[in-house]
Amino acid sequence: MLKRLTTLTLCGMWLTSSPAQFHYSLTSTPDSAQVLLNGQPRCTTPCIVRYRWNEAVKDRVVLEVTTPGFENWTDTISAKPVRFNDRERIDLVRIIPTFDLGPTSAVIGFDKLIADFKDGTVVGSNLDELGQSSPIKWEGTVKAGEKGFKRRFYEVLSKAGFRIPSVPDPKLFSDGEGIQQPRFLVGLQLLEISVDLRHDTRKDLGEGPFVGTTRLTLEWKVLDRATGKVVQTVSTRGRSVHRQREGYVQSDNINAFEDALIAFLKEGSFVELVRTNTSSLPLIAPTVDSANVSFKLERNSIPAFKSMGEMIRYADRSCVTIITDAGHGSGVIIGREGWVLSAQHVVDGTNRVEVQFSDGLRQDASILYANVEYDVVLLDIAGSGYRPLPLAINDSTGIGDEVVTIGTPADVALGQSASKGILSGKRKIADKVYLQTDVAVNPGNSGGPLLNAQGEVIGIVQSKLVGKGIEGLGFAVPIERVMELLKLGPP
Repeated sequence: MLKRLTTLTLCGMWLTSSPAQFHYSLTSTPDSAQVLLNGQPRCTTPCIVRYRWNEAVKDRVVLEVTTPGFENWTDTISAKPVRFNDRERIDLVRIIPTFDLGPTSAVIGFDKLIADFKDGTVVGSNLDELGQSSPIKWEGTVKAGEKGFKRRFYEVLSKAGFRIPSVPDPKLFSDGEGIQQPRFLVGLQLLEISVDLRHDTRKDLGEGPFVGTTRLTLEWKVLDRATGKVVQTVSTRGRSVHRQREGYVQSDNINAFEDALIAFLKEGSFVELVRTNTSSLPLIAPTVDSANVSFKLERNSIPAFKSMGEMIRYADRSCVTIITDAGHGSGVIIGREGWVLSAQHVVDGTNRVEVQFSDGLRQDASILYANVEYDVVLLDIAGSGYRPLPLAINDSTGIGDEVVTIGTPADVALGQSASKGILSGKRKIADKVYLQTDVAVNPGNSGGPLLNAQGEVIGIVQSKLVGKGIEGLGFAVPIERVMELLKLGPP
């Protein structure tokens, strides 16, 4: 019920007392958002909403701040205010669409944003309070910054329901941290940018007298790491309105980027690509035991060697480099049918595995079975007739005997690097037995064979223990344990 005006008579004069007027000062990010009072437009931010309590509907005054793409901000005043002036600084929350992609959908990674504009290129204009215009150039705070885009990309995709790279607890024996490798990498090119500032004659309420509008046109490219090919190209536009103080020029590239990113997701083709593809190479079975299958190896003969050098030259052809979209490791051929032993963490979470031979030839490989606990994997490459190395059964190699590893330390270009040392001991670590050696073990050697003087595989290299003042501590899983884990029948 609306309150009536109160009329008084004083000394022959008529006086009218009107209801009190209240002021509500509102500023927002983004700027220039619509302000409604009881559903009726009143102004755009920043502004002061003036109202009287007799405008209340059912004893309520409802204020709303709204702009497309953001959640509405609402304040419901249900009792007559005791203060005549209120103030609110509002950060509107972006509406991010969500998608039900499933737990096995592809992991998404961010590559980089490329902007090829030359310094000094005019990208907009600045209109001051006198109506005079000056150019805004591609320099200083107007230029796009790389780190902010990557962080915002992952924030938006995570909220939208996409799987993004995560880092689990590192394994005791691994070259890396077991990061789930993205199936798809998203990179983008900044095609167009427009930054325009204008002086606003409205009271700025402390936010600054200039309204800036940033517009971006971005081209999104999606790389499938399983094939190494770009499988999608989409262009979208983004816009942001911001307010700033006098005396300097800046753009709001990050929020305009977010606007374009959401448009990219809403376009739909990228979402469908992710939904219909999975991340990482699947195992035929989680473990060998669950598959209830065992392999029988042929008895591989090997010549007697006159020297360690002769053995290394012979074994070189059976040692390979394992190349993935996450890096590389080492391996050894153990079957004529193309079976290759390596370390499970070398291929863990990857989307593509290739085997490179000593002559530089590469072939695709698939995962047959793996044992995550002991970090060993059995790969398969197409074809047959490969030259395997024999596995040492009831090996007599003792402490102090010479051993060798052949692998690919540090870089693929260093493939087939041989390193010699001794068997230093057999150690029990976390209830598991490992062969300790002083052979030089470097990142990339993981998965390579530890060989005795007869050229037999006595272990699969796992890692080097790293620490201040620690040298010469490499470890390998004994080959007999590997055979048991992977159900490799004795020759």
